[in-house]
Amino acid sequence: MNNLTKSNFFRIAVALCLLCCLVLTGCSTVPSGKDSGFTLDAQNGIYRVTAVPYGSQSKQKFDIYLPLDYQSKENLDIFVCIHGGSYFRGDRYDMNDLYLDMVKNHGVAVATMDYRLVSPTNNFFLKEMFEDVCSAI
Repeated sequence: MNNLTKSNFFRIAVALCLLCCLVLTGCSTVPSGKDSGFTLDAQNGIYRVTAVPYGSQSKQKFDIYLPLDYQSKENLDIFVCIHGGSYFRGDRYDMNDLYLDMVKNHGVAVATMDYRLVSPTNNFFLKEMFEDVCSAI
């Protein structure tokens, strides 16, 4: 067994939760609306809006998937997916089958985003990734 004790694991988990809360409290909100350009994806049985820009960079885009009955719901749970990829790879389509399943079979909305990735040829780092996630949300 490694040197990670339950106490240390708990401290790390709490620190990560606090970091996420700190990042998300800086995010601004926008008024909700029942119709924002969503189109019917009849093949998958959902509504969606894709490639919505939230910044000027090519990677700064998000998609939202909605269940067919979203307009009749007073409230709608939303699952926000921030893809992994070790900071330098991946995109918002990595788990597309999971998103479709969640929307169609569980009735939740799904939002998934791309963000600027770290690479040897740009000046994007963790700070820019956090800014992108906050802006998209």
